Amino acid sequence: IAFLFPTALTAMLLRLLINEKVALITSVLMAATAGVMMNTQYGAVMSAEVVLYVLFGSVTALLYLRTGEKTSHVLKACALVSTMNALYIFFYIIMTQTTYTVEELVFYASAALVSGMLSGMLTLGLLPFFESGFGILSTMRLIELSNPNHPLLKKILTETPGTYHHSIMVANLAETACEAIGADGLLARVGC
Repeated sequence: IAFLFPTALTAMLLRLLINEKVALITSVLMAATAGVMMNTQYGAVMSAEVVLYVLFGSVTALLYLRTGEKTSHVLKACALVSTMNALYIFFYIIMTQTTYTVEELVFYASAALVSGMLSGMLTLGLLPFFESGFGILSTMRLIELSNPNHPLLKKILTETPGTYHHSIMVANLAETACEAIGADGLLARVGC
């Protein structure tokens, strides 16, 4: 049942809300905790299989989310996590050198896919609650606010096109200046 655990949920949420370092440290702690909780071996402190399963899923999501923080990146990270989980389970089955029935193999493959997809669905579903609950502006929320189809931006464009154009020019300048000094250019752009 440990293979149904949404391995990348905490890593993706913390990566999108806070930063990568916090997400990585929490992922390691969560993997160790899951290994202790899901231990079924007599005389062992933790289950190494579960620790590695959770850790590989979390690190895979973190590495992929370095490329971007849009909704499409989260969905692609989920597919990648599912693939990594399936590969891990495949190697786990090979290493244990036990015979498994077809039903067990189908269960393990399904668990890997469900784990990855559940991680993404829960991340996208819980993200707005954490953003509003803790007052955090994530990159995904800033991108949503800067969308030209936003009702306020549409209203400014139709009623005062000069002001809209000026705001866009100032936003471009502010974003470029912030990126040159290492500040958050997207936040400056949305602010303008």
